[in-house]
Amino acid sequence: MEVATCGVQNKGTYLGPCALNYAPDSVSTLCDESTKRCVAPEASCEGGWCYIPPRSFDGGAPNEATSEGGFGSVNSEPRSIMIVPRAIVMMETEVTVAMFEATMEYLPDTGPFCGDDCPVAGVTIFEAMNFANRFSVRDGLPECYVLEGCRTDALMWHETPVSVWQCENSTFVGPECQGFRLPSGREWELGARAGSPNCLSRGTAELRVDCGPYDLSSWAHRLATFCGNAASTTDACPHTCPDDSMASAPQNRCTVDPEVVPDPAQAVCLSPQPVRSREPNPFGLYGMHGNIGEWTQSARPWVLDDLYSPVPSEPSQQMAMTAEFESVMRRTGHALVASIGYWYNLPSSCGNSLDIWFLEDAAQIPRFQLFGFRLVRTVPSR
Repeated sequence: MEVATCGVQNKGTYLGPCALNYAPDSVSTLCDESTKRCVAPEASCEGGWCYIPPRSFDGGAPNEATSEGGFGSVNSEPRSIMIVPRAIVMMETEVTVAMFEATMEYLPDTGPFCGDDCPVAGVTIFEAMNFANRFSVRDGLPECYVLEGCRTDALMWHETPVSVWQCENSTFVGPECQGFRLPSGREWELGARAGSPNCLSRGTAELRVDCGPYDLSSWAHRLATFCGNAASTTDACPHTCPDDSMASAPQNRCTVDPEVVPDPAQAVCLSPQPVRSREPNPFGLYGMHGNIGEWTQSARPWVLDDLYSPVPSEPSQQMAMTAEFESVMRRTGHALVASIGYWYNLPSSCGNSLDIWFLEDAAQIPRFQLFGFRLVRTVPSR
Protein backbone atom coordinates (compact mmCIF):
# COMPACT_ATOMS: atom_id res chain seq x y z
CA MET A 1 0.00 0.00 0.00
CA GLU A 2 1.40 3.37 -1.01
CA VAL A 3 2.05 5.62 1.98
CA ALA A 4 2.06 9.41 1.79
CA THR A 5 3.22 11.97 4.32
CA CYS A 6 0.46 13.95 5.97
CA GLY A 7 -0.53 15.69 9.15
CA VAL A 8 -0.41 18.90 11.12
CA GLN A 9 3.04 20.44 11.31
CA ASN A 10 4.48 23.18 13.46
CA LYS A 11 2.47 26.41 13.72
CA GLY A 12 -0.69 24.70 12.53
CA THR A 13 0.28 24.20 8.88
CA TYR A 14 -1.03 21.09 7.15
CA LEU A 15 0.75 19.06 4.48
CA GLY A 16 -2.49 18.32 2.68
CA PRO A 17 -5.23 15.69 2.95
CA CYS A 18 -4.67 12.06 2.10
CA ALA A 19 -6.40 10.38 -0.82
CA LEU A 20 -5.50 6.73 -0.35
CA ASN A 21 -7.28 4.20 -2.59
CA TYR A 22 -7.34 1.11 -0.39
CA ALA A 23 -10.06 -0.94 -2.15
CA PRO A 24 -12.37 -0.61 -5.17
CA ASP A 25 -14.63 2.43 -4.68
CA SER A 26 -12.92 3.15 -1.36
CA VAL A 27 -10.85 6.27 -0.61
CA SER A 28 -9.32 7.23 2.74
CA THR A 29 -8.31 10.74 3.81
CA LEU A 30 -7.32 9.42 7.26
CA CYS A 31 -3.97 10.54 8.64
CA ASP A 32 -2.20 8.92 11.59
CA GLU A 33 -0.82 12.00 13.31
CA SER A 34 1.61 9.93 15.39
CA THR A 35 3.42 8.64 12.30
CA LYS A 36 2.39 11.35 9.78
CA ARG A 37 1.24 8.62 7.39
CA CYS A 38 -1.93 8.17 5.35
CA VAL A 39 -3.79 5.06 6.51
CA ALA A 40 -6.88 3.05 5.63
CA PRO A 41 -9.73 2.45 8.10
CA GLU A 42 -9.78 -0.94 9.80
CA ALA A 43 -12.59 -2.73 11.62
CA SER A 44 -11.76 -3.73 15.19
CA CYS A 45 -14.98 -4.63 16.99
CA GLU A 46 -15.70 -6.74 20.05
CA GLY A 47 -18.75 -7.14 22.26
CA GLY A 48 -20.81 -4.59 20.35
CA TRP A 49 -18.14 -1.84 20.41
CA CYS A 50 -15.76 -0.74 17.64
CA TYR A 51 -12.37 0.89 18.18
CA ILE A 52 -11.83 4.22 16.39
CA PRO A 53 -8.20 5.42 16.57
CA PRO A 54 -7.19 9.10 16.78
CA ARG A 55 -7.04 10.50 13.28
CA SER A 56 -7.19 13.68 11.24
CA PHE A 57 -9.30 13.59 8.08
CA ASP A 58 -10.83 15.69 5.32
CA GLY A 59 -14.27 16.39 6.78
CA GLY A 60 -17.24 18.69 6.48
CA ALA A 61 -19.17 19.08 3.25
CA PRO A 62 -18.58 15.93 1.13
CA ASN A 63 -17.42 15.80 -2.47
CA GLU A 64 -20.97 15.40 -3.73
CA ALA A 65 -21.87 18.73 -2.14
CA THR A 66 -18.87 20.68 -3.40
CA SER A 67 -18.49 19.30 -6.94
CA GLU A 68 -20.14 20.80 -10.00
CA GLY A 69 -23.62 19.36 -10.40
CA GLY A 70 -23.54 18.02 -6.86
CA PHE A 71 -25.98 18.42 -4.00
CA GLY A 72 -25.29 22.11 -3.64
CA SER A 73 -25.87 23.69 -0.26
CA VAL A 74 -26.11 21.13 2.54
CA ASN A 75 -26.41 21.40 6.29
CA SER A 76 -22.87 20.49 7.13
CA GLU A 77 -19.78 22.11 8.51
CA PRO A 78 -17.51 23.84 5.97
CA ARG A 79 -14.95 21.57 4.33
CA SER A 80 -11.78 21.45 6.44
CA ILE A 81 -9.17 19.17 7.97
CA MET A 82 -10.67 17.85 11.18
CA ILE A 83 -8.77 16.35 14.08
CA VAL A 84 -9.95 13.76 16.60
CA PRO A 85 -7.00 13.59 19.02
CA ARG A 86 -8.19 10.72 21.20
CA ALA A 87 -9.07 7.05 20.71
CA ILE A 88 -12.65 5.98 21.39
CA VAL A 89 -14.81 2.92 21.24
CA MET A 90 -18.17 3.52 19.58
CA MET A 91 -21.34 1.44 19.80
CA GLU A 92 -21.56 -0.91 16.84
CA THR A 93 -25.22 0.08 16.38
CA GLU A 94 -27.58 2.74 17.62
CA VAL A 95 -29.15 2.15 21.03
CA THR A 96 -32.06 -0.19 20.35
CA VAL A 97 -35.61 -0.13 21.68
CA ALA A 98 -34.87 -3.18 23.86
CA MET A 99 -31.64 -1.69 25.20
CA PHE A 100 -33.29 1.62 26.06
CA GLU A 101 -36.23 -0.01 27.83
CA ALA A 102 -33.97 -2.33 29.84
CA THR A 103 -31.85 0.60 31.02
CA MET A 104 -34.46 3.34 31.48
CA GLU A 105 -37.48 1.16 32.36
CA TYR A 106 -39.73 3.07 29.95
CA LEU A 107 -40.00 3.87 26.24
CA PRO A 108 -40.58 7.20 24.51
CA ASP A 109 -44.21 7.84 23.62
CA THR A 110 -43.33 7.48 19.94
CA GLY A 111 -43.30 3.71 20.41
CA PRO A 112 -41.28 0.88 18.81
CA PHE A 113 -41.90 1.23 15.08
CA CYS A 114 -40.39 -2.03 13.89
CA GLY A 115 -39.56 -4.08 16.98
CA ASP A 116 -37.08 -4.39 19.81
CA ASP A 117 -34.09 -4.52 17.46
CA CYS A 118 -34.90 -1.17 15.88
CA PRO A 119 -33.07 2.01 16.93
CA VAL A 120 -34.92 3.83 19.67
CA ALA A 121 -36.12 7.21 18.38
CA GLY A 122 -37.97 10.18 19.77
CA VAL A 123 -35.57 10.74 22.68
CA THR A 124 -34.46 14.17 23.83
CA ILE A 125 -30.76 14.92 24.07
CA PHE A 126 -31.16 14.99 27.86
CA GLU A 127 -32.60 11.48 27.86
CA ALA A 128 -29.61 10.35 25.81
CA MET A 129 -27.25 11.89 28.38
CA ASN A 130 -29.18 10.31 31.24
CA PHE A 131 -28.97 6.94 29.48
CA ALA A 132 -25.20 7.40 29.16
CA ASN A 133 -24.90 8.14 32.89
CA ARG A 134 -26.92 5.05 33.79
CA PHE A 135 -24.80 2.95 31.47
CA SER A 136 -21.68 4.25 33.22
CA VAL A 137 -23.03 3.51 36.71
CA ARG A 138 -24.00 0.00 35.59
CA ASP A 139 -20.36 -0.70 34.69
CA GLY A 140 -18.86 1.07 37.71
CA LEU A 141 -17.61 4.03 35.65
CA PRO A 142 -17.87 7.76 36.39
CA GLU A 143 -20.80 9.72 35.03
CA CYS A 144 -19.85 12.13 32.24
CA TYR A 145 -22.78 14.54 32.65
CA VAL A 146 -24.08 16.66 35.50
CA LEU A 147 -27.80 17.09 34.81
CA GLU A 148 -29.70 19.86 36.58
CA GLY A 149 -33.37 20.79 36.82
CA CYS A 150 -34.57 17.52 35.30
CA ARG A 151 -38.24 16.65 35.25
CA THR A 152 -40.97 14.95 33.24
CA ASP A 153 -43.18 17.42 31.39
CA ALA A 154 -46.59 16.76 29.86
CA LEU A 155 -46.53 18.32 26.40
CA MET A 156 -48.46 18.22 23.14
CA TRP A 157 -46.72 16.79 20.08
CA HIS A 158 -48.70 16.94 16.83
CA GLU A 159 -51.93 17.24 18.80
CA THR A 160 -51.00 14.18 20.87
CA PRO A 161 -50.19 14.39 24.60
CA VAL A 162 -46.69 13.05 25.39
CA SER A 163 -44.51 12.76 28.49
CA VAL A 164 -41.03 14.18 27.99
CA TRP A 165 -38.02 13.94 30.32
CA GLN A 166 -35.77 16.98 29.99
CA CYS A 167 -33.40 19.18 31.99
CA GLU A 168 -32.68 22.87 32.33
CA ASN A 169 -28.92 22.38 32.05
CA SER A 170 -26.35 19.68 31.43
CA THR A 171 -22.64 20.06 32.08
CA PHE A 172 -20.14 17.77 30.36
CA VAL A 173 -17.28 16.58 32.58
CA GLY A 174 -14.88 16.52 29.62
CA PRO A 175 -13.71 14.26 26.77
CA GLU A 176 -11.27 12.41 29.04
CA CYS A 177 -14.15 11.18 31.20
CA GLN A 178 -13.81 7.40 31.49
CA GLY A 179 -17.57 6.79 31.41
CA PHE A 180 -19.98 6.61 28.49
CA ARG A 181 -21.05 9.72 26.62
CA LEU A 182 -22.37 11.03 23.32
CA PRO A 183 -19.83 11.55 20.55
CA SER A 184 -18.73 14.97 19.43
CA GLY A 185 -19.79 15.91 15.92
CA ARG A 186 -16.29 15.21 14.64
CA GLU A 187 -16.03 11.85 16.39
CA TRP A 188 -19.34 10.86 14.83
CA GLU A 189 -18.28 12.01 11.38
CA LEU A 190 -14.96 10.17 11.66
CA GLY A 191 -16.81 6.98 12.58
CA ALA A 192 -19.53 7.39 9.96
CA ARG A 193 -17.53 8.30 6.88
CA ALA A 194 -14.38 6.39 7.89
CA GLY A 195 -12.23 9.03 6.21
CA SER A 196 -14.13 9.03 2.92
CA PRO A 197 -14.27 12.39 1.12
CA ASN A 198 -17.74 11.36 -0.07
CA CYS A 199 -20.96 11.25 1.90
CA LEU A 200 -20.94 7.44 1.96
CA SER A 201 -18.05 5.62 3.63
CA ARG A 202 -17.58 3.60 0.43
CA GLY A 203 -18.50 4.56 -3.11
CA THR A 204 -20.43 7.68 -4.00
CA ALA A 205 -24.07 8.60 -3.58
CA GLU A 206 -26.24 8.54 -6.67
CA LEU A 207 -28.09 11.70 -7.60
CA ARG A 208 -31.67 10.47 -8.00
CA VAL A 209 -35.13 12.00 -8.03
CA ASP A 210 -36.93 8.80 -7.07
CA CYS A 211 -36.53 5.95 -4.60
CA GLY A 212 -35.48 3.26 -7.01
CA PRO A 213 -35.27 0.49 -7.95
CA TYR A 214 -31.51 0.62 -7.57
CA ASP A 215 -28.76 -1.83 -8.29
CA LEU A 216 -28.83 -3.98 -5.14
CA SER A 217 -25.04 -4.30 -5.34
CA SER A 218 -24.57 -0.52 -5.12
CA TRP A 219 -23.08 0.97 -1.98
CA ALA A 220 -26.21 3.06 -1.52
CA HIS A 221 -28.23 -0.15 -1.05
CA ARG A 222 -25.56 -2.02 0.87
CA LEU A 223 -24.75 0.72 3.39
CA ALA A 224 -27.70 3.12 3.60
CA THR A 225 -31.32 2.78 4.72
CA PHE A 226 -33.48 5.08 2.62
CA CYS A 227 -36.91 5.10 0.95
CA GLY A 228 -35.73 2.55 -1.64
CA ASN A 229 -35.12 -0.22 0.92
CA ALA A 230 -37.10 0.77 4.03
CA ALA A 231 -40.34 -1.14 3.45
CA SER A 232 -42.18 -1.86 6.68
CA THR A 233 -41.21 -5.15 8.31
CA THR A 234 -44.54 -5.47 10.14
CA ASP A 235 -47.99 -6.46 8.87
CA ALA A 236 -49.43 -3.03 9.60
CA CYS A 237 -48.10 0.37 8.63
CA PRO A 238 -46.52 1.76 11.79
CA HIS A 239 -47.46 5.35 10.93
CA THR A 240 -50.48 7.25 9.73
CA CYS A 241 -50.40 7.45 5.94
CA PRO A 242 -52.24 10.49 4.59
CA ASP A 243 -52.75 10.81 0.85
CA ASP A 244 -50.07 13.49 0.59
CA SER A 245 -47.71 11.58 2.85
CA MET A 246 -44.43 12.94 1.46
CA ALA A 247 -45.72 16.50 1.70
CA SER A 248 -46.76 16.13 5.33
CA ALA A 249 -44.75 16.01 8.52
CA PRO A 250 -41.82 13.53 8.46
CA GLN A 251 -43.24 11.28 11.16
CA ASN A 252 -46.27 10.53 8.93
CA ARG A 253 -44.35 9.60 5.80
CA CYS A 254 -45.19 6.09 4.73
CA THR A 255 -44.77 6.04 0.97
CA VAL A 256 -42.76 7.51 -1.84
CA ASP A 257 -43.42 10.90 -3.42
CA PRO A 258 -46.93 10.79 -4.96
CA GLU A 259 -45.61 12.75 -7.95
CA VAL A 260 -43.20 9.87 -8.61
CA VAL A 261 -45.62 7.04 -7.76
CA PRO A 262 -49.09 8.48 -8.42
CA ASP A 263 -50.86 5.10 -8.23
CA PRO A 264 -51.79 4.37 -4.57
CA ALA A 265 -51.64 0.64 -5.35
CA GLN A 266 -47.89 1.02 -5.88
CA ALA A 267 -47.33 2.87 -2.63
CA VAL A 268 -45.02 1.21 -0.12
CA CYS A 269 -45.38 1.58 3.60
CA LEU A 270 -42.02 2.72 4.96
CA SER A 271 -40.59 2.55 8.46
CA PRO A 272 -37.25 2.57 10.29
CA GLN A 273 -35.32 -0.68 9.93
CA PRO A 274 -33.57 -2.98 12.45
CA VAL A 275 -30.08 -1.84 13.39
CA ARG A 276 -28.15 -4.46 11.37
CA SER A 277 -30.27 -4.30 8.21
CA ARG A 278 -27.38 -3.03 6.07
CA GLU A 279 -23.69 -3.89 5.85
CA PRO A 280 -21.18 -2.41 8.32
CA ASN A 281 -18.90 0.40 7.20
CA PRO A 282 -15.07 0.07 7.08
CA PHE A 283 -14.83 0.68 10.86
CA GLY A 284 -17.35 -2.12 11.47
CA LEU A 285 -20.18 0.27 12.44
CA TYR A 286 -23.78 -0.35 11.41
CA GLY A 287 -26.46 2.19 10.56
CA MET A 288 -24.23 5.22 10.02
CA HIS A 289 -25.94 6.01 6.71
CA GLY A 290 -29.66 6.70 6.65
CA ASN A 291 -32.36 5.21 8.90
CA ILE A 292 -32.35 7.76 11.76
CA GLY A 293 -30.31 10.75 12.87
CA GLU A 294 -28.18 10.60 16.01
CA TRP A 295 -27.61 13.16 18.74
CA THR A 296 -24.11 14.53 19.23
CA GLN A 297 -23.06 16.89 21.98
CA SER A 298 -21.34 19.46 19.78
CA ALA A 299 -22.96 22.87 19.54
CA ARG A 300 -20.66 25.48 18.07
CA PRO A 301 -22.37 28.82 17.29
CA TRP A 302 -19.90 29.67 14.52
CA VAL A 303 -21.13 26.70 12.49
CA LEU A 304 -24.62 28.15 12.52
CA ASP A 305 -23.23 31.58 11.61
CA ASP A 306 -21.43 30.12 8.61
CA LEU A 307 -24.49 28.36 7.26
CA TYR A 308 -26.46 31.58 7.02
CA SER A 309 -23.63 33.86 5.97
CA PRO A 310 -22.50 34.40 2.35
CA VAL A 311 -18.84 34.37 3.44
CA PRO A 312 -17.49 31.62 5.73
CA SER A 313 -16.10 32.92 8.98
CA GLU A 314 -12.39 32.75 9.77
CA PRO A 315 -12.72 29.82 12.24
CA SER A 316 -14.22 27.61 9.52
CA GLN A 317 -11.08 28.06 7.42
CA GLN A 318 -8.65 27.07 10.14
CA MET A 319 -7.20 23.59 10.55
CA ALA A 320 -9.97 22.30 12.78
CA MET A 321 -8.21 23.40 15.94
CA THR A 322 -11.40 24.71 17.57
CA ALA A 323 -12.90 22.88 20.52
CA GLU A 324 -14.94 19.79 19.68
CA PHE A 325 -17.26 20.12 22.64
CA GLU A 326 -19.53 22.59 24.35
CA SER A 327 -19.36 22.28 28.12
CA VAL A 328 -23.04 23.07 28.69
CA MET A 329 -26.25 22.13 26.89
CA ARG A 330 -29.26 24.16 27.95
CA ARG A 331 -32.94 23.60 27.41
CA THR A 332 -32.82 26.73 25.27
CA GLY A 333 -30.00 26.41 22.79
CA HIS A 334 -28.79 24.56 19.72
CA ALA A 335 -27.24 21.20 18.95
CA LEU A 336 -25.79 19.16 16.11
CA VAL A 337 -27.73 16.10 15.03
CA ALA A 338 -25.56 13.79 12.94
CA SER A 339 -27.22 12.16 9.96
CA ILE A 340 -26.55 10.99 6.45
CA GLY A 341 -30.11 10.77 5.18
CA TYR A 342 -33.15 9.14 6.78
CA TRP A 343 -35.32 6.07 6.21
CA TYR A 344 -38.09 7.99 4.43
CA ASN A 345 -36.09 9.99 1.88
CA LEU A 346 -33.70 9.68 -1.04
CA PRO A 347 -30.13 8.38 -0.71
CA SER A 348 -28.94 11.58 -2.37
CA SER A 349 -29.86 13.35 0.87
CA CYS A 350 -26.82 11.73 2.41
CA GLY A 351 -25.04 14.88 1.30
CA ASN A 352 -25.89 16.00 4.83
CA SER A 353 -22.99 15.06 7.06
CA LEU A 354 -24.12 16.98 10.12
CA ASP A 355 -27.64 18.33 10.23
CA ILE A 356 -27.77 21.42 12.40
CA TRP A 357 -30.94 21.95 14.36
CA PHE A 358 -31.38 25.27 16.10
CA LEU A 359 -33.58 24.69 19.11
CA GLU A 360 -35.00 27.85 20.62
CA ASP A 361 -36.56 25.45 23.08
CA ALA A 362 -35.58 21.78 23.27
CA ALA A 363 -39.22 21.00 24.02
CA GLN A 364 -40.02 21.87 20.41
CA ILE A 365 -38.92 18.40 19.35
CA PRO A 366 -39.88 16.30 22.37
CA ARG A 367 -40.65 13.14 20.43
CA PHE A 368 -39.22 13.68 16.95
CA GLN A 369 -39.22 10.24 15.40
CA LEU A 370 -36.01 10.71 13.44
CA PHE A 371 -33.58 11.19 16.35
CA GLY A 372 -31.83 8.42 18.26
CA PHE A 373 -28.26 8.02 19.49
CA ARG A 374 -25.26 5.77 20.11
CA LEU A 375 -22.61 6.08 22.82
CA VAL A 376 -18.83 6.34 22.82
CA ARG A 377 -16.15 6.06 25.46
CA THR A 378 -12.61 7.48 25.53
CA VAL A 379 -9.99 4.71 25.70
CA PRO A 380 -6.17 4.47 25.52
CA SER A 381 -4.72 4.41 22.00
CA ARG A 382 -3.63 0.99 20.77
